Amino acid sequence: MKSLVAGRFASEAAQAVCGTRARRAGESICSFSHQVDSASVGEASSAVSDSSVYGLSMEGRQTKTRGRDQATQRDLIIAAWDRLGRVAIGEAELVEIQRSVSDPLNPDAEVSPVAIARVLADEGAELRHPGIIEFDARRRAARIEKESNKFKGLERLVSGNPLRLKQAGTIMKRLETRRRSFEKSADQTALRQLRRIVIEARNAAELVAEDRSMDPRLRGEQAEIAQWFGVWIQTPILFDDWLELRRRSPQFREIFE
Repeated sequence: MKSLVAGRFASEAAQAVCGTRARRAGESICSFSHQVDSASVGEASSAVSDSSVYGLSMEGRQTKTRGRDQATQRDLIIAAWDRLGRVAIGEAELVEIQRSVSDPLNPDAEVSPVAIARVLADEGAELRHPGIIEFDARRRAARIEKESNKFKGLERLVSGNPLRLKQAGTIMKRLETRRRSFEKSADQTALRQLRRIVIEARNAAELVAEDRSMDPRLRGEQAEIAQWFGVWIQTPILFDDWLELRRRSPQFREIFE
C-alpha cells in the first residue's frame, strides 16, 4: 500500500512539475513524467531489477535487458545460498554468494551485498542486519575513496550510519551538483558510477526500513529517503521540484513534522 501511495504521489507531482517547467525547458522535459507514472517508487525499489536488469540513464530513459537476465541472476543468488545450506546471512555468506554470481569480465555489474540480502530475505533468509549494513558500507566507501575527487562530499552516503531527513536533503543537492557537472563534461563513466552509488544507498535505506528491530521513526525516515533516491534515479532533472512538492504534501507533514 505504501508503495502505491508513493507511486501515485510521484506521478501527480511529476505532472505538476512538468506543467511549470515545460514553459522553461520545452516539451522534452514532460516526457519524463511518464517514467514516474509508469514505474512507481515501489517498482523502482527492486534492488536487483534496478542495479542489474534495467539500465536507467541519468536522464531517466529505460533500456531493458531481457527479462530472463533478471530471473537468471536471482536464480544464481538463490542457488548459491542453497549450496551454503540456506544458512543465516552475514558478511562471510555474502562474500561467498557475491563471488559465485559476479562476472569477472564485467566488474561494473557486480551485485551489491544489500541487493543479494534483499533477494534472500524474499526467500525467507534470516539476515544479520548490522553485519550486512557495515559490510556494504565499507565496500561502497572503498569505491568512493578510489574516486575521491569525483565524489567528494558524498561520503555520508557510505558511512554505514542511516541518513536523517535533513542530512538527506543536503546530500540530494550535492548529488544534483555532481550529476550536472558530469553531464556538462560528458563523463558517462562518472554518471554510471554516481547512479550506482545512489542505487546502493537506496537499497541500504530500504534494508533499514524493513528491519523491525529499529526505531519506528528511523524506519519511516529510511523509507522516505529511499523514495527520494528512487525518484532521483528515475528522473533526476525533475527531482528538485518533485521534492519541494513532496515536502509540502499533507502526507509528508503529517508523518515528519
